[in-house]
Amino acid sequence: MEEVKVLIVGQSPYENDKNYGPLKVDGYISEVVAFFPKINDEKYNLYKLTTYRRLLGFLKTKALTKEEFTALDCPKKLVNDYKSQGIYFVNVVDIESIDSDTITFKSTKCSIDIKNTKIICFGSIAINKIKNKKDIIKLPHPSPQNNNKFWKKYDSEYNGINYDESFEFKNLL
Repeated sequence: MEEVKVLIVGQSPYENDKNYGPLKVDGYISEVVAFFPKINDEKYNLYKLTTYRRLLGFLKTKALTKEEFTALDCPKKLVNDYKSQGIYFVNVVDIESIDSDTITFKSTKCSIDIKNTKIICFGSIAINKIKNKKDIIKLPHPSPQNNNKFWKKYDSEYNGINYDESFEFKNLL
């Protein structure tokens, strides 16, 4: 069994696009790596990919400037670096089963021991799939459709729409 210190769970892989698609890494616990894209067009600027940009900002604990972002290694190298530290990125659609101590993945049939694993779930689909586990960290999905202010700290392109968070429907009546 792989030693997994941190398991970061997303929802589903990137769809194939002319610019990028799902990333596969040999010997990984799941068939597809969550959040990290495979580059199909070398000219494509990955900084435009909001989900990836936000995730890297989260991992680096700050919003990355375009220059800082482009200075990072390619996605596959970053994944292998995180893997060597025991940090894995999986999609909830790849999870076949979860019990008290293990998670098994559909595509690879790999099982991991999660007794001492910190699990971070991005988005409601991942959170709901793993909700019975204790001490999971629940975070908003880094998708561009999610404008949660959580991402302001990690995304230099965050557009900062101001929502009326104090609004309560009952007060309208």
